[in-house]
Amino acid sequence: MIWSVAAYWHWTNQSVASAQLHFFDIGQGDAMYLRTLSGKDILIDGGPDRLLVNQLGQAMPFWDRTIEIMVLTHPHLDHVAGLVEVFNYYQVNQLVLEPVQYNNAAYEALLAVANQQHTTIQIVHTGDTITLGPLEQFTVLYPFAETNLTALKDVNDTSIVLRYDLASVQPRSVLLMGDATQLVEDQLLQAGLMTDVDILKVGHHGSRYSSTADFIQASQPEYAIIQSGAGNSYGHPHAETLARLAPVATVLRNDQLGTITFSIQPDGTYRQYY
Repeated sequence: MIWSVAAYWHWTNQSVASAQLHFFDIGQGDAMYLRTLSGKDILIDGGPDRLLVNQLGQAMPFWDRTIEIMVLTHPHLDHVAGLVEVFNYYQVNQLVLEPVQYNNAAYEALLAVANQQHTTIQIVHTGDTITLGPLEQFTVLYPFAETNLTALKDVNDTSIVLRYDLASVQPRSVLLMGDATQLVEDQLLQAGLMTDVDILKVGHHGSRYSSTADFIQASQPEYAIIQSGAGNSYGHPHAETLARLAPVATVLRNDQLGTITFSIQPDGTYRQYY
């Protein structure tokens, strides 16, 4: 999507709000919330339990009970379980999923409650875009339409990979890797889909099986966000992953800092706080 400078100035004359991107501290799992410049509420993954609902209550305006878009990157418990509880408190207009069949009680519960609430379900593939506002959109980088996801040994590699783009005087982008491993990273590189980004949500909680040197060099993030719980049994983030990230990006970790938030202005200037 291409925006003109005229469209940018029209938008900034209409609103002085900033986009707010929260990487929630919900333990060993992923949960991200974006409030767009136009006031839409986007939730990506939900962590392992109802901690997400408490975090949302603090981040969202108290009067806003609608989530325009919910994204589940893949149906592992540490991403899906917290999303089910959200439906008890919020209207969810759209649920974005990847096309994988997975036998998981929390995933089945999510589909059931979405059906009860008449939530629109959208299955996405590489190249799909989701318009969030005059200057904002998501682009789906993975999964490829031709990928046989059911044949993959690791459900992590079915993860939706999203890039959030803000078109402005200083364009900004955020790459959200879900739990994708090197297998997916290599495919993205081979397909020529990797570009410089400002913020990288590191794949698979900083596992040694993600964030290869080639991938980091291609994405060149200024900030690398690692969502992992303190003292987790997996040893996330792994030392070798941190060593690969350190020369390129400022690494920010939920287990050390709590919830990490970025405020992005319409002109593209941004800052982080926690």
